[in-house]
Amino acid sequence: CLVDCLRREEETLMLCDNLKKRDQELLVRTNDILMRNVYEDGKYLWSPYRCISPGKETFQGIWNWDNAFHAVGAMRIDYQLAKDNVLGFFKFQKNNGFLPDCIFEDGTVVDVASKPPVFAWAVEEMYRKENDLEFIKEMYPKLFMNLKFWETERCYQGLFFYDASNKESEEYLTYAKYESGWDNSVRWDNGIVEYWPIDLNCYMVMSYRSMSFLAKELGLLEEVNIWDRKQTELSELINQNMWDKENRYYVDVNKITGEFSKVLSPASFMPLYIEI
Repeated sequence: CLVDCLRREEETLMLCDNLKKRDQELLVRTNDILMRNVYEDGKYLWSPYRCISPGKETFQGIWNWDNAFHAVGAMRIDYQLAKDNVLGFFKFQKNNGFLPDCIFEDGTVVDVASKPPVFAWAVEEMYRKENDLEFIKEMYPKLFMNLKFWETERCYQGLFFYDASNKESEEYLTYAKYESGWDNSVRWDNGIVEYWPIDLNCYMVMSYRSMSFLAKELGLLEEVNIWDRKQTELSELINQNMWDKENRYYVDVNKITGEFSKVLSPASFMPLYIEI
């Protein structure tokens, strides 16, 4: 185990020969944190895949979009580990494409809500690094099904919203907030399921773009056109409905009343990040 850790650290240092000493130390430390939180043994539900926890001491399990982010980080030092993070989580995908929020070490699966859709983007990033065609052949239909879930269960008048399935429970809105990844944010003080969130809709644009790229690599040219059309149409809806002209920022919008949220947050910069 020690030899393996030293090998990884040596490979990490090779990546950063031209960086300043502080940045080298930061990169090595990042590698160390990721590797210390890998589930290596085969006793968990996601086995035989190795997955990375957000922090084993506090979060005993694996989380939906965390696994995607971990994969993009880990691919630079251990590509197989990156693949494991994606494949391990997709073991829990339901027949309708839904991906759960998290899976705990004890086997508990939290599946009343999901997390923002970022796996298509993560798979694209991984492919761009390794050109692993077999991996995207395996993942493309799974990603396709996940986006169908969002289009079927989380879409109103062409724009997307967060929700949860435990509508009769007192914890219903809490889990809808968990689906956003923003949990207790002041963005949700006046409700969450009533709103089109600006970040979620931008994540969907990113997902459509990634699916277009993956379809092209797989030679599915008709599907490339479909994904391109979807990302264009959604981008236009975001600009038509979610730009607050008076205050000059993008913001969450009440999907029933059309009112703009008064909460300014980093989510408002998502259209800038995705260049729409």
